[in-house]
Order: sequence, then structure tokens, then C-alpha cells
Amino acid sequence: MTRFSCFLLSLLFLATVAFAEQDLTPQNFSFKAPLAGGESSLRQVDLPNAILQGMMRNDLGDLRVFNAAGQIVPHTFVRGVTQKTSQDRPLVFYPFDKEQSANPASIRIHIEQKGIQQRVDVQSQKASQDAKKQNEFQYIIENTLSQNNANQQLCRLDLDWQQPKDSMVLPLKIESSRDLQHWSLLSSRKTVSKLNYAGSQLLRSYIDIPCTTQRYLRLQWLKPEQNIKLIKITGRYRQAGSKKMQWDNLGKPQVNNQGEWLFENKSVAPIARLSLNAPSNGVLYKGQLFSRATKKSKWRRQQSIIQYRLKMGESELKSDAVELYNGGDKYWKIKLSGETKFSESQLPDINVSRQQQQIIYLAQGAEPFTLVYGNSEVKPASDSGITQLIRTLTETGSNPDIATIADIVKITDKVEVAQKTPWKIIALWLVLLLGTAVMGYMAYSLYRQMNSKD
Repeated sequence: MTRFSCFLLSLLFLATVAFAEQDLTPQNFSFKAPLAGGESSLRQVDLPNAILQGMMRNDLGDLRVFNAAGQIVPHTFVRGVTQKTSQDRPLVFYPFDKEQSANPASIRIHIEQKGIQQRVDVQSQKASQDAKKQNEFQYIIENTLSQNNANQQLCRLDLDWQQPKDSMVLPLKIESSRDLQHWSLLSSRKTVSKLNYAGSQLLRSYIDIPCTTQRYLRLQWLKPEQNIKLIKITGRYRQAGSKKMQWDNLGKPQVNNQGEWLFENKSVAPIARLSLNAPSNGVLYKGQLFSRATKKSKWRRQQSIIQYRLKMGESELKSDAVELYNGGDKYWKIKLSGETKFSESQLPDINVSRQQQQIIYLAQGAEPFTLVYGNSEVKPASDSGITQLIRTLTETGSNPDIATIADIVKITDKVEVAQKTPWKIIALWLVLLLGTAVMGYMAYSLYRQMNSKD
């Protein structure tokens, strides 16, 4: 291949790359959604489930933002902290009986300060012999990690306890305080339980609370006569700014000939949690969870699951959602254990949660701005330097304005092939290059003729 041929091919390649992104129009996508709100140059918008279900690429690449002139403006997905960055820490706690709790003057608090570290010792002046005769009623819990790192928020308490009966439901409440003098209610009524039901041991040992950085928490049994002894408390911390979870109801599962339950993840975002919501009390679902990426792939076992909805005395117990650590597959199956068969009216609603997806876009050009999405052939957008711009502005304390999504409009059922080869541009380049080549050839021929005469 001659140098001229290589030069020609290089120009053709650069022309294709340069004009590929500009060739995109809203008509290359299935859906559009006008964006409203915000005055600053950077604006942030949450993506609802409806948009994630209409996108076709797992890398979220088939999304663009256009201005009123039909130009693409830079955008990037928010790289927030995910739920999986949480960490568990054992917490120090101090038990008190009902009499001690009713008489705060009997509680002695000693605080020892060493630099930025602070050690708190909480004791009762009541004789230890008398204390042993009383049931534990209340606990003061230290939240030390949030004090040493303000970005770490305490969001869950996991309890380990001893109980006098095999099956018990334990109601409680949680309060918080900064100084042990003034208390604010976090949760008025939460429930933990250890149950033996239908041959299965059902344990619900943790409680979710509004994330807090308060120095102290106070846990109180609402039925102290139950004679519970708390052994251990583990706190789950999440970093401030963690992405929110967005729940989606997938409806009831389909039942195949083998009695297995089938359902699909209709979103390009992976599933983080799974919950089976029973239509009535007295239902227990127990089995194995499987998934696969395509219909032709082999089923891969994920984990065992137990979900229930029970009525125990005055309390209604519902199982917590199951956390998934590999939820990116599209097709899912639940294979039930045992011989129990469920009628159609007993089938649960399948609810899943995903991390809230957000984008930040540059309000460049005339408004209004329109978000478009839905085309598997579209390649992910280039960064265009917006990530560095966002990082620079964040360091100065600036935050993007919040924009909202109006009604979603379906553009077409059959999208055009996006980023197609710009033949008109290539043809223009070919004509120019051909003309240049002809002129060069004529000049070269003239040069040879002049030399031959000499």
C-alpha cells in the first residue's frame, strides 16, 4: 500500500470518528423526557425506574441530553458511594434495669478525653447484687465511629440476645442524644424476633434506623417483663452521600410446569435487594434463588432465601429483604423447598430495589433540555471533560442544581441505527481528496515533461 493510500484511509477514519457523535439526533432513540428546573450551568437529575427499563445497554451508554438547538450537551453518571461500602462495627453498650432508668441521678457518667479520642464510662451507683435481680430494661449505646469520622453514619443495629423461650417477639424503641441529657426519638416501635415456625428457625435480629451521627443511642424494651439479656450489638455504618435505593414492584412470578417461579429484571440496573411480599398472614416461602444472563445460559445458584409474613400476638412479622451481591442478571428463578404448593392467590408480589441512578449534565446552549434514551446500537458518550469539571466545582463547595423529569414520551417503536457511517461527509472528503490527487498527478506529469525536454 502506497503512502498516499494510507493517508487517504487515515483521513476517512478521522472523518468518520469526528462526525459520528454529531450524527446523533433524538430520532435515534426510543424515548424522550423534557428536563425542567435549575439555573446553574451544572444540573443533576434522578433517573426513575421507567427510564432504566427503557434503556437497552447494561453500561447505561444509550442516553444523551440535547439542547433546544438539537446539540448534544456533555453529561456523566454520578459515581456515588454504594450500599456495599458499608462496614460493621461492634458497639459498646451499658444495660440498666427499669428502676435505674427511672432514676437518672443513680447513673454516674465518667468521660475521659485523650486528644480527639473520648472514652465514656457509664455505671450505676446501685448495688450490683440488687441489679442482678432485675430484668434488663434499657441500654445506652456509644456511637464512637461517627464521632471520629463525620462521614460515617450509623444506619442499622444488629442484636444478639438470650431469651427464656424458643419463640419470642421483642418490641423496642430507639432514641438518640448528643449529650445524654436531651433525647430525640428515632423509631417509636421496632421488632426483633427468634421463632421456630413450620420446622424452620426464623431470626430477625437487626433493625434499620434513620442514619445518624449522634454520639449516643438508647434502646428500650417495650415489654421488660420478657426477661431478655442482650449479649452483643453490632452497628452498620454507611458513608454520607450513599446512593439511595429505589424500589420496583415486578408483580407476581410466572409458574412453570415444575412449579418453579420465574421473573425478569426489566431494568439495566442490577438488583441490590429482593423481597417477596405475601398477600396475607401465615405464609412462609422457602427455597433456592437462581439467575442467568440470557435464556440460553445455564441457571446459576445465587443463595437460599426465606421470606414470610406472620401474625404473632399483637405483632405482624415480615421478613427483611434479601441482599444480593451479584444481581446483574436478567432472568431469575426461585425453586421452592418442601412439598408445599401455593395457589395463585397465595403468590407473592416480587419487589426489588436498585441503587438510584443520577446524571449531571452541562446546561450548554438554549433551553429546554431533553433527555433521550433507548438504542442498543449507540456507543457510550465520551467524557468531554465534565468529570474533571464536576470534581473541581465540588472541591470549592459548589453543588449542581436539581432538575426534574417531566412526562416521558415515546418517540418511535423502531429506532434508526444510530451513529451510522456519515456517507455524505465521506463522499465530500472523497471528492476533495480525488481533486487534490488529480491536481497532484497533473503537476507531477507536467514536471516530468519539462525534465524530459531538457
